[in-house]
Amino acid sequence: MPLYEPKTVPIEAIQWTGNNLDEICKFTGSDAEHLIADNRLWINTRIGLTPVLVSDFIIKLDTSRPSRVLNTTHVFDVYPEQRFHDRYKPVEKE
Repeated sequence: MPLYEPKTVPIEAIQWTGNNLDEICKFTGSDAEHLIADNRLWINTRIGLTPVLVSDFIIKLDTSRPSRVLNTTHVFDVYPEQRFHDRYKPVEKE
C-alpha cells in the first residue's frame, strides 16, 4: 500500500511576545480595539474567536477563495510555540 505525506504550504506567521501589539495589528489588518478584550489578545480564526497566549504563533494562510468565516482571502490560526515549531520550519529567502 502506498504511503503519503502531507504537502507543505508556505505560511506567514508572527509570534505574540506580549509587547508587539502594533506588529500583530499590522499582520492581521485589525486595530487593537478589535484584538484586545479582558486584557487578552484574541484572533478570529476558522473556528471563531481564539485566545492567544504569550509565545503563541499566529499564522496566516492564503486561500484561493474568500473565507466564509472572515469574508477575506486570509485565514488565521493560533498555534502554541512547540506545536508551531514541530510543524513549521523557517523558509530561506532567495
